[in-house]
Amino acid sequence: MLEVLESGTIIVPVGSRVTCSPPPMDTDEDFLLLVEDLNEAVIKLKEIGFDAGMTPEQKKAYASLQRTSGGRFKSLRLGDVNYIITESAFFFDRFLTATHICKTLNVMDKKQRILVFEGVFGDSYLSKTPGITDDLVEKIYDDLEAKTFEFDGRLSATPFEEHVAMNIGNVTIKRKTIKSVAAGRTPYHLDPLTHVMTLPNGWTMTREEFEDSL
Repeated sequence: MLEVLESGTIIVPVGSRVTCSPPPMDTDEDFLLLVEDLNEAVIKLKEIGFDAGMTPEQKKAYASLQRTSGGRFKSLRLGDVNYIITESAFFFDRFLTATHICKTLNVMDKKQRILVFEGVFGDSYLSKTPGITDDLVEKIYDDLEAKTFEFDGRLSATPFEEHVAMNIGNVTIKRKTIKSVAAGRTPYHLDPLTHVMTLPNGWTMTREEFEDSL
């Protein structure tokens, strides 16, 4: 049940215990928090014992959301309680929208829930369409980028349209980078334990994600 705290923080239960029926009982209890000041909230929660520690599986689950949301949240844990904290109304709205879709469709598979979240947050899947080439993706991105600021001289773009345009642009750049890595033109560091690749520009991806992108 949603609560509004005295500080103005809005806290809502989310995660698989909310979206799945029957709910799994061997997972974290997840809560989404909309706060006035993200940094201040993180400091106060850490003072009472919350920390940012995650298992490799948990890190992988949140890496995608960090990417598509532009890092608009922090995740802190205390025991089996997980707080997803944001000061972004956009992130809060998109997260609860994705939660509603997963709950309505009773999406039991975690990978499918992640896919729903990525789509709701405006991730681009142009490259997954048969016949779409890099040149076509770039052409569509250039056209979309031009039109996100003004449509026919009449309508301004919504924040969501600008967000999608940004993500499509990121996909275009990322695909070129991945091809450069695969061709041996761009170096990378592979963590032998987590199998996470770190590129020179700071991007990270798992080896599995890299191979799926080729």
